[in-house]
Amino acid sequence: MTDPLQEPALDTPPGAISQFPTIHSDEQKWFYVCAVLSSVVPGILLILRMYTKIWIVRKVDLTDYLIVTAFLMFMVFLACARKCFAEGAGVHQWNLPMHNFISMYYWFYIAQILYAPTLFPVKTALLLQYIRLFAPTRSFNRFLWYTATSTIAITAIYYTISTFVTTFLCSPREAYWNPLLSQDKCLNNGLLVIITRIYNIISDIIILLLPVRAVWKLRIPIKRKAGIVLLFAIGMLACIANAMIIYYVAITSIGVEKVDASYNIAAAGMWALAEISFGMIVTCTFSLPKFIEAEGTRIRGILSSLTRPYVSPTFFVFFSKKDTVDSPDLTLDRVSASGYSESNIAFAGNHDQTIEGDLSEEGVQSSAKYPSVDIPNSLNGV
Repeated sequence: MTDPLQEPALDTPPGAISQFPTIHSDEQKWFYVCAVLSSVVPGILLILRMYTKIWIVRKVDLTDYLIVTAFLMFMVFLACARKCFAEGAGVHQWNLPMHNFISMYYWFYIAQILYAPTLFPVKTALLLQYIRLFAPTRSFNRFLWYTATSTIAITAIYYTISTFVTTFLCSPREAYWNPLLSQDKCLNNGLLVIITRIYNIISDIIILLLPVRAVWKLRIPIKRKAGIVLLFAIGMLACIANAMIIYYVAITSIGVEKVDASYNIAAAGMWALAEISFGMIVTCTFSLPKFIEAEGTRIRGILSSLTRPYVSPTFFVFFSKKDTVDSPDLTLDRVSASGYSESNIAFAGNHDQTIEGDLSEEGVQSSAKYPSVDIPNSLNGV
């Protein structure tokens, strides 16, 4: 009698060519591309954000703890995805031995449980930054304040319920990842995933549109307003990612039965990585203009020195401790030769002050109302 664990996880459909047994495919290389991009880009932006908050602004708040937590959770989520691909995700199910399929689906199950706890801190951090920037008090912008806080509360409740249901989707739980067990006592996981993705799309659209009215009331040039809105529009990529996940889940498990699941969940998993990554990018980018304002000229000078075969002595004098833009003896001519402008000198002269912007009810207000705002000057730096 043959061992079912050594048999194909699915019968080869008509017209398909069997390559059984294998756990490798050409499509798996795209996972590594996706994994590198979705971890390195947000990781760099997170480092810049924390450098800005610790060394420039000198103030860390709840949003920073949330985004750091989300990134660490994302690394665990990514490790589970890596285990899935090591066991055959991206390979057609009829080419995959049953024991590999069971192991692959186990790690997919763990990743699904981690999904909501990873994404929730990202959305919460983003909405809290909206509140800080555009509604520091409830009366200042009631619509934004109530919408943002309600979205956080509803998301927390829904993600808690969905995580609990996912964890106990089958009885026994092993029936979720082991098709050799009876699945009569399993809920429809595909339907649960689709409902979650639809909720994510709705909440992403709310997060995308929520600050638009407040941004448009700011007394800044139209081009800068458009730039800020385009920054928020990165969230639309998360909506696209959710739509793609719905597509792959729909063709994989309309019913309880898993149809070529090993192949389709690979694509769904990569879109899930992209979705979380987009959220972290938007959240961390809020602090980037402030970093550029504080360190941009020095960075440009360093990059210039690395790309020139010869650097004039003025460059080294510029970076010396006794002769910086804080020095009153530094003339405008020498500043100009070093790539500085009068506005840079004004900034350097106030370097010890917190970089704050001005917003009013129409879009410009005293910085005193925003003692811990993350990105007021990012509005002028976009």
